[in-house]
Amino acid sequence: SNSGQIKVADFGIATAISGNGQTNLTQTGAVMGTATYFSPEQAQGKPLDGRSDLYSLGIVMYEMLTGERLFVGESDFTTLEKVRNAEVPPPRMHNPDIPEELEAIVLKTLSRDRDERYQWASDLHDDLQQFLIVNNSIYNGKRLAEYLSGHYAEEIERERSRMEEF
Repeated sequence: SNSGQIKVADFGIATAISGNGQTNLTQTGAVMGTATYFSPEQAQGKPLDGRSDLYSLGIVMYEMLTGERLFVGESDFTTLEKVRNAEVPPPRMHNPDIPEELEAIVLKTLSRDRDERYQWASDLHDDLQQFLIVNNSIYNGKRLAEYLSGHYAEEIERERSRMEEF
């Protein structure tokens, strides 16, 4: 938000409301989700655990840092094939301003072999926390609000004006 609050929304796909107002549940065994955020094992139909979620988080981190989609193909099939192969170009290839230490964290999160990834979210947290401390990059809501107000002042003012009119 403009005041520096972080809000996460997940619109989900497990249920959908049909035109007649009835809820349609997904069928057991159906592959659901956005393939571009699948882990390699998920794309291969293998059993999943928390490391799969960490892989998906790694994709989000990669895309936030680079401004580029990680797995994009010409069709759903080619995209899924890229996910299965898990060929991850170094983030610094797209954004050389990414610190090497942060790139290493992202690449570990995106290891094709789940045994080489972070085993627990707390392990990833610890490495990210250490990176932030060493690089004096601790952020909070106040600093985020300052950043947003500096970069999006016009948009924020337009939104405030609309809310006042409402």
